[in-house]
Amino acid sequence: MAHLKTNPLAAEQAEHLARGLSRTSTSNTFQIEPGESDRQVYLDAAMACLPRLIQVLDAVGPIDLAQLHRKQRVPSAVQLNRRISAALAVGLLADVGPSSSVDSLRGYARTALVEWQMTLGIDGYPANRRLRKSLLHATIAGKVARLLDESSGFEIESILDDLARHAWWIAKRPAMPPWLEAAGVCMMADTGVLVRDQKLLEMGRSRLSKLLLRQEEEGWFPERGGADVGRTTLAIDELGRLLCQFGWDEVADPLRRMLSFVCTVAGHDGSASSAISACGTGFISPYGIEMLAGRFPEAASLAWDCRNHWRDFPLMRLPAWHDDLCVLMAGKFVQAYGAYQEDLPLLDAAEDQKLEDTHLLNAGLHIKTSKKCRVSVSSRRGGAFRASWPESGRCIEDAGVLVVFPHRLRLTGRHSMRTTADVNAGSLTVCGALRPLWPDQPRPSKFLRALLRGWRSFQSMIARRLPGRMPVDLRGKINSLTHDTFERDVTLEGDRLTIRDRIHCRLRCQNIVLFPSLPARFLKFADRSVREVEGISPISLDGGRHVEIRRVYENGKLCDMDVTSLPPATRGDGRRSNSSA
Repeated sequence: MAHLKTNPLAAEQAEHLARGLSRTSTSNTFQIEPGESDRQVYLDAAMACLPRLIQVLDAVGPIDLAQLHRKQRVPSAVQLNRRISAALAVGLLADVGPSSSVDSLRGYARTALVEWQMTLGIDGYPANRRLRKSLLHATIAGKVARLLDESSGFEIESILDDLARHAWWIAKRPAMPPWLEAAGVCMMADTGVLVRDQKLLEMGRSRLSKLLLRQEEEGWFPERGGADVGRTTLAIDELGRLLCQFGWDEVADPLRRMLSFVCTVAGHDGSASSAISACGTGFISPYGIEMLAGRFPEAASLAWDCRNHWRDFPLMRLPAWHDDLCVLMAGKFVQAYGAYQEDLPLLDAAEDQKLEDTHLLNAGLHIKTSKKCRVSVSSRRGGAFRASWPESGRCIEDAGVLVVFPHRLRLTGRHSMRTTADVNAGSLTVCGALRPLWPDQPRPSKFLRALLRGWRSFQSMIARRLPGRMPVDLRGKINSLTHDTFERDVTLEGDRLTIRDRIHCRLRCQNIVLFPSLPARFLKFADRSVREVEGISPISLDGGRHVEIRRVYENGKLCDMDVTSLPPATRGDGRRSNSSA
């Protein structure tokens, strides 16, 4: 696909459409009156994203059919998913807007549908081989089916055949990550109803039974080996639709456990933390929660939290989001607007449950609460935490500690299964090894260490397949020999939160940086410019090896901080490590 410059009139046109849709209007589907109820907060949030949606849809020119087999001309799966997500949001917004803007919005959505259709081959698979390797086709096709099913004004006869063939191609693919597998199952159900294909419905139900076997007892599905709140809510959207629209009762109990997990991990204000999520997602999709609010008390409690969150959220910050997050949440806002329910039941003793400490050992999540503060800690991410003070409305996120060496970077916040957590009466201690973080520029040592990791993985595989002969887990043995370790103590007393970070390094390091929110893989450290915690600058160590950083927060404000040197670390048998100077 040829990448063209953005139309300079796109932003002006988007603002005009937004002004038109923000007025009080009447449509065939909904009656929009500002301030009518909490339902309006979702529509206002979607309208705040509209200028960004128009820019995404207008950023790429039309597809030339003759250029589809040229790799440089074909859009990537990420770009295609972004445009179809924006088309879904715009197409659904057209149903709630005034007649003067309907044609313009539907034109954008129709163009994106045609572009998606032209990327498919005769048998339903992507025409370009590079696109076939992506795992995003399930969610892309699901959004196309959702748009054809829920939005009016589209000529679906010309695209249904391609959608059906594409759905069968996805149905024959291997199992995908849980949230994509849920999207694929829901897509098969939607497409099966649209084209009246009973076999496709049966295929979707068969894959659903295998998906439910992957759910953990605590309610979450493993995403990259851990629990992720954002992707769990995306799976709730798909499975909730299967329950409400198609009556598949086998998802009722898994949905209840998923909602209970999200209700436990989410904050008082209905928000999620990217610092403690396995995949770094920091959002909660309101669509499935609103759809299930009348069936499950946990969903009703979350629905109240989501409404309060988006009522107080500054909508001017929405266009500053990343394109992928903005177009995704815009569609969820419009769908939540349509699924809104009045007179929700409240969860009994919900506040009392939130004041109890909760430890999800399989997920590595520990929630410590008091009457004035709530702290969520992830032991899998090296003690990354999110602390909130509901009375003051303040919130602090800490994704870990970054240690800067002359020629390398090490940090605590990367997801790892090898960290340990010691839960005491008033504190939580997380121990582990500092993980490497490679700079953007390739270095020879990067490739050598990658080969070494491959050899270690091969050794571990042999060790697992030869029980009795090689009883030692080589991965654990290698991890125990590292000289760069950390410990993080989290103590909560009333509204006073104390954090102690102890770092032990083999080589002399330059400085230590505390950074919030974004997970490590989304940060760019090429120029060593990282985002620090608000009010805390990088700490210079001048070649130190063992250090303790103590921070004290009261009511969301940093009131005390000190850095002290420590004696060299000791092994479990009491001997000093080789890192001692």
